[in-house]
Amino acid sequence: MEGSAQLDVAERLAMLPDLFGYWLSGRLVTEQTIASTSHLFDVVTRRWAAGVIEALGIPGRLFRTDVVSPGTRVGSLLTDRHQRQRRVSTVE
Repeated sequence: MEGSAQLDVAERLAMLPDLFGYWLSGRLVTEQTIASTSHLFDVVTRRWAAGVIEALGIPGRLFRTDVVSPGTRVGSLLTDRHQRQRRVSTVE
């Protein structure tokens, strides 16, 4: 994965369910059961598996989001105005 243009500019990892939560609340977190599906999350320690991530050449900075338990309230629903102001950049 090293040398990937997308990884070079990426700031955070956002799993699809977490991305929807971000768009609706403005807060990016990773839900624990979703994190576990990546096989990069240690369910025993409830931490990202830094050794595995490093061995795969994935930048550690992508995993700086809080990992929360299922059902955790992420935040309040953004108003339409706030949702329109929110910009999500993509790499093509």
